[in-house]
Amino acid sequence: MTPLFIIGDRTSMWAIGDVREMDLARVHAGQKVTLRVPAHPEAVFEGEVGWVSGQTDPATHATALRCTVPNPSGELEPDMSGTLTIATSERRLAVPASSVVGRGDDAVVFVLAGEGPQGTLRFERRRVRVEYGVPGDWLPVVEGVAEGEQIVSSGANFLSSL
Repeated sequence: MTPLFIIGDRTSMWAIGDVREMDLARVHAGQKVTLRVPAHPEAVFEGEVGWVSGQTDPATHATALRCTVPNPSGELEPDMSGTLTIATSERRLAVPASSVVGRGDDAVVFVLAGEGPQGTLRFERRRVRVEYGVPGDWLPVVEGVAEGEQIVSSGANFLSSL
């Protein structure tokens, strides 16, 4: 029997999101995305960017995008919230969030500065600029440390109090 009409085909869903203005140059239609939703914390849904708006919101400095995500199992439902991650070919330096310590208006990390007496290690406190608000346990570094430098990733709060 052929249906008269279909209310909605949920075998493919749209995920609507925003891209920060500073990241807009790295996002374009066709890029692969992953979607995670709190309702299914172990599931990772894969799709792609289908459309990027040509206008940036002046209040939020973000640009809307629409991604198409296959939903053959029907786990995704309309109006679910989630987190979209867009795969880019650009490599960016990032540090563990646990390594960044706030000191007033500044953020610092502790960089290995060499050996001290009797084989002890010396660490240098260094101001960094990182991008907060990025999902996950890593923060992209804007400035302050270079690739290959060793930093304290656990116990940085203890060092900060010394």
